[in-house]
Amino acid sequence: MTIVEQIVERRMNSDVPDYQDDRSSPEALIASYYNALNRAEFSRAYSYLSEERRPDFLSWVQGYKNTRSIRVIAGKAESDNAAGTWGWDLPVAIEAENYDGTKEVFRGCYLVTMTAPVNQVLPPYRAMTIAFSSSLKKSAQTINESLAATCNLE
Repeated sequence: MTIVEQIVERRMNSDVPDYQDDRSSPEALIASYYNALNRAEFSRAYSYLSEERRPDFLSWVQGYKNTRSIRVIAGKAESDNAAGTWGWDLPVAIEAENYDGTKEVFRGCYLVTMTAPVNQVLPPYRAMTIAFSSSLKKSAQTINESLAATCNLE
């Protein structure tokens, strides 16, 4: 059994959240990404990551082998649009619960990007993606206390 099959089997024995796939805003995109991870839909979660910056699929999935569920809260997206490209910095706080019952909180930011739809004349259409996540750092605070107001985390 592959690592992906092992994780999927373990997750299917847990409460599975309702399906959510919304790429209409940076906040909705991140919520959908974590929804896919919580449902062990790794191919779908991987599709939210920018093709240019995707890690190796199996190594990336391996990083979730002990994770039972993930809760994410997002702050307000900060727009950083350039000619023809839309971009947002999105502060997040994440609480990951492992199968042994331990919980870890992380804080950081995601960069979400999209080519302006008006500039996408020919297929394939490129939806909003997660272009980059600043290294999510462990936090000793609660998930709510860990959410930064902006992506200037220093």
